[in-house]
Amino acid sequence: MASQTSFAVGQKRYGLPMVGSMELINHAMIKEFLDCHTLREGLPAAGCLTSPHPRYVDPLNVTAMACPALPLCPLAIAEAERGIPDIIKRVRAVFEKVGLKYNEAIVVRITGCPNGCARPYMAELGLVGDGPNSYQIWLGGTPNQSTIASCFMNKVKLHDLEKVFEPLFYYWRRKRQPSESFGTFSTRMGFEKLKELVDKWDGLPESSNRYNLKLFADKETYEAMDELAKLEDKNAHQLAMELEYLEERRIKDLVKKHSEFISYPIYLWTEKTTEKEISDDEDEEPKKEEEGDIEEVDEDKEKDASKKKKKIKEVSHEWQQINKQKPICLGKPEEITKEEYASFYKSLTNDSEDHLAVKHFSMEG
Repeated sequence: MASQTSFAVGQKRYGLPMVGSMELINHAMIKEFLDCHTLREGLPAAGCLTSPHPRYVDPLNVTAMACPALPLCPLAIAEAERGIPDIIKRVRAVFEKVGLKYNEAIVVRITGCPNGCARPYMAELGLVGDGPNSYQIWLGGTPNQSTIASCFMNKVKLHDLEKVFEPLFYYWRRKRQPSESFGTFSTRMGFEKLKELVDKWDGLPESSNRYNLKLFADKETYEAMDELAKLEDKNAHQLAMELEYLEERRIKDLVKKHSEFISYPIYLWTEKTTEKEISDDEDEEPKKEEEGDIEEVDEDKEKDASKKKKKIKEVSHEWQQINKQKPICLGKPEEITKEEYASFYKSLTNDSEDHLAVKHFSMEG
């Protein structure tokens, strides 16, 4: 009866339709409260930061929650509400350090005791106080809080949180599946594997700071790599830094697939190994000259020596154009030779035989 009366009062006060809910009334009440002139002036005066654009709030703060804990709750054995602003800032700092984007977030919940008033047992990252400045770390919840988390570590000191967060968030960024949340990633990897990563963690790999790689490619190749990178939640430059995409074979395949017939030449610094035959006496001649010895050798022995040869490998480097095939479909038929038609056909089909006939035309797409 009381709720019906409250609903009727709310309808009359805020001019809401007859068909509605208490949620609409609550929303109207909150809006009226926030529009209060005294509140708008009072919050900045009290040192609270306000913004007319709530979308700029750190996404980590949107879903974060903590219980009152110390000094109000007699059951609390660790900080929660008073400590969560600083902990959220530390989580964001680790995000930035390992390369996670600003718009990425996880559900963080903190309680000062195991009673779990802030529901840490359904969070992606739950901190449960188990002593002064000490927390259990719970992992495995989901963003919609439909999965129960599990205890990952015990007795983690407040000042040691980064030692756990850093490897977890780094490998989440590197090993996650497309659109995979941190909680789902933690469950899929398994706690044994995650604990091994934390125990062996020795800081971020130096390779990310040691090399300054740049990607130079035509528009089509870059867009193709960018689309491929999006599948792994990366950009084209991050993808190019992966070793497998620095292999000569992989680069040639990408260019052949997306940029074979463009007019702009694409060169690749390649390594070429050739075998060369030399006789053993060629190696011995410098030694004899150094020693200054003169020996008389039979003609038969000289012939035998001349027959003895060995192979050595010579390595050379050169720039190689990997899109040699011209886009002949854009040219005039009378200006294209039979050899160019044959080269185009073999490049397109990987056929060793010559083409049977030629029909020259061009089309879009």
